[in-house]
Amino acid sequence: MVLLSIASSAGVVAAAVTPGNASCELTDSNADSIFEIASQADLLDFKVDFADCADEHLLQTANFVVDDATATNFGDLATPFSGIYDGGGHTITFDDLPGTSGLFGYTDGATIRNLHLAASGTTALSVLKGWFAFHADDTNFENVSSSGDMTAAATAGIAVEAKGNTTITNSFTTGDIDGFLSGGFFYGTDDNTSILNSYTTGNINGGNSAGFIHRANANTTIINSYTTGNVTGDFAAGLVEEVNGSATIAYVYTTGNVTGDQAVGLVYGNRTGIDLSTAFHDPDGQWSTADANNYLTGVPSSIPGLGAVWGACTDDTPFFLVVFADANRCTPPTAVTPVTPIWRVTLD
Repeated sequence: MVLLSIASSAGVVAAAVTPGNASCELTDSNADSIFEIASQADLLDFKVDFADCADEHLLQTANFVVDDATATNFGDLATPFSGIYDGGGHTITFDDLPGTSGLFGYTDGATIRNLHLAASGTTALSVLKGWFAFHADDTNFENVSSSGDMTAAATAGIAVEAKGNTTITNSFTTGDIDGFLSGGFFYGTDDNTSILNSYTTGNINGGNSAGFIHRANANTTIINSYTTGNVTGDFAAGLVEEVNGSATIAYVYTTGNVTGDQAVGLVYGNRTGIDLSTAFHDPDGQWSTADANNYLTGVPSSIPGLGAVWGACTDDTPFFLVVFADANRCTPPTAVTPVTPIWRVTLD
């Protein structure tokens, strides 16, 4: 089963754009102002010419391995990456790079999409680093994923810092967290950061760490997303370790077991005033058995600890947690298909 409509990367067609800087000397074999990245050597060329290519449209055309630390960490505060990096559905594998800084340093106004980052050998993120970026401002991450573990403090599956309308859509991370102050997606968020239709599956074994975000600041939004990793650690959380400011958390689910001093399944700190009526933690799988109509059984009318009350399709028919993401909550699916017990809350 596919819970979320993670966009297929097959047949990705990059649209032509107006060149941002005519001095960029990367390969443009189709003369369409889209510069091809097919190898570590191309990344090294990109870094050498970064000042002239920081706002360009790059398209990755093959899977490749990076084993040279100088071939990554593009962009700094003065000159962030502000273009488009389209992975074309391909993978970059970081190999034997202990203390790597991830793919980008600073991004601002960028789009990074259709790309998977993997880790092999001795590769590990350095302190205060993310697999895709250190600092992401007004950046769109679309259909991206990472699978590397996070063992250092303050690391993240996507970016350490996210702000200024940065958004993750249709994306996921699977790396385990075994570090202090870390997050499956972000270390910290601010200024209208959103996580939509996305998930993490990594286990969390670290104090003050969380499946999605260690610290969510002003106007963070998490909608239609889930985590499945187990949570072990003091003040750790399945979703967000601490909220400072307003947050919208809706239609989310966590299923991992939670152990540790004051560890929780959803949100640990400062959750007063946050509406969690459509956020659920179900480590025991009490709603994981589907009936003949593929509706999950055992759904209570209210959720212990949250007081959530289900609405109704009609006056006497409650909403359901639905096994299929595309199933109408009020009409049984036409076919019963064996599925992996991952769920989505459908309340509207």
